[in-house]
Amino acid sequence: MKKNFILTVLIILLLSTVVMRIAAETVYIDELQTSESDSIVFQNYSGPHNKIDTIEEIRGIGQFLGRKISSKSGEFTFFGKYNVIHAVDPNTSAGLDADIFILQEAAAVDHIINLRRMISGFLEEAYNYDVEQADLLAEFITVYNAVHRSDLDYFGLKYKPVVTKHLLEEKVGIALSYLEWPGKTMLIIPLTPQAGDDVLSDLDTDILSDEDVINQLRKDDDKGIDIRQDLVELKDEEVLEERDKIEEERDKIEGKEKELEQKRDELEDEVEKLVEDKTEDSEERIEKIKDELKDIEAEEEELAEEVKKLDEREEKVEEREDRIVEEREKIAEDQMKKIEEEGGSSDAAVDTVEKQPVIETVPFLKLSADLTGLYSGQLLLVDVEEGSIVKTSEVDSIRLRGYSYDDDEIISVAGSEGANRIVSLVRIDPETLEIIDSATAEVFIESAVIEKSGSYYAVVKNDGWKIGVFDNDLTLQSISDVEVFPATDIVISGRDIIAQNKSGRIIKIGEEDFSSPAF
Repeated sequence: MKKNFILTVLIILLLSTVVMRIAAETVYIDELQTSESDSIVFQNYSGPHNKIDTIEEIRGIGQFLGRKISSKSGEFTFFGKYNVIHAVDPNTSAGLDADIFILQEAAAVDHIINLRRMISGFLEEAYNYDVEQADLLAEFITVYNAVHRSDLDYFGLKYKPVVTKHLLEEKVGIALSYLEWPGKTMLIIPLTPQAGDDVLSDLDTDILSDEDVINQLRKDDDKGIDIRQDLVELKDEEVLEERDKIEEERDKIEGKEKELEQKRDELEDEVEKLVEDKTEDSEERIEKIKDELKDIEAEEEELAEEVKKLDEREEKVEEREDRIVEEREKIAEDQMKKIEEEGGSSDAAVDTVEKQPVIETVPFLKLSADLTGLYSGQLLLVDVEEGSIVKTSEVDSIRLRGYSYDDDEIISVAGSEGANRIVSLVRIDPETLEIIDSATAEVFIESAVIEKSGSYYAVVKNDGWKIGVFDNDLTLQSISDVEVFPATDIVISGRDIIAQNKSGRIIKIGEEDFSSPAF
């Protein structure tokens, strides 16, 4: 039999506020690997939506913007919600070019996975990465930008003025909470000089994976081993591609050198013959040949300069190969540590599982004020005997007034207003604390929730605020004809409901006063 409970309120008053500042045309992958801070954990919205976009639609936002990228600087928008600034300056050698992926005030993205999907779609179209490569880079891009959040000094040292002139301290990078993303996010995507040449090294993967970023990943339980391995493999592909390009360019230069050498020999032979023959036109022709030989010499000097540049590129490739070897060694060390940690405790863990007693838990709503000043809660499972937290739900937008709970399910008001989010009824699994179902009708953010005979009563929006009746599938079946005060109590007495109307007067609403909702 189901029971109605009022959630226990846990309000933690902070005596002081700790402000944390996270120093935090091919994508520069190495730059994406640097950062110093605590473990990067993004806070995502977990609640009902009034519209759920498909993965294809979400990736399509980034793909739309990616198709706008060319060799020239420019700014492009997706319906005023998402912008990209392609900031490149071929006339400046010091520093990096970049793409700046901006979330405007109207941006609706509220989960890091979906943001990464947008970025991945952008990289697909702008720089011809395949989906797997783009997904990998998108993950590094978000971590890199979280690490360097608001750090204008860092970006000033790494990037060209064409990039930094657009950056604002309060917006550059990305905050950990989705609540701070719209209008306050400028994701920096570092580009190499080869960006746009349809090469793997469009993004600077060394920047994206600098020491600080790797240190961040190593703080994760899995030490970021898989994603680090994937990036090292991508770097290997970049190195192979660069070596092939260098070899191809050397072959072209050698071909040109042979052509010039052959031409030089022919001209010198011609000079010898002209000297021997001494015709009227010999001197004039010899002077022209001298000019041609000077041109050949100039071309040979240019080719020698190109060879020198190729030698420098090859030296950089060798240095990069050494760094990749070091990265592989660090990954191997972390793999061994992880294996030792898991292996050393495996027998004990099995024994613990076998002997672990059944823990009696109760749901508890931990409350905190959101940015609007309203209280929203996160469900916890608390060990009754120890008072310790056994499990924490990802759902952090549950509202205070009440909820219906039994051994099989929790029904509660959850969600938030804004973008494509909605406040509505949700069904939560009491063991996993995950949402398993949600209603589509908008519910008042501080509505009471009453259960009776398998139906749920709450205040819904339908031509004003009214009492709504939901079935067990959380489908809105009927609504009161009379409008009510949205924060009204809901008391069921027999077949009648006692509530306050919108002027505050106590009224009785009978079965005959309900009708099908108007959509």
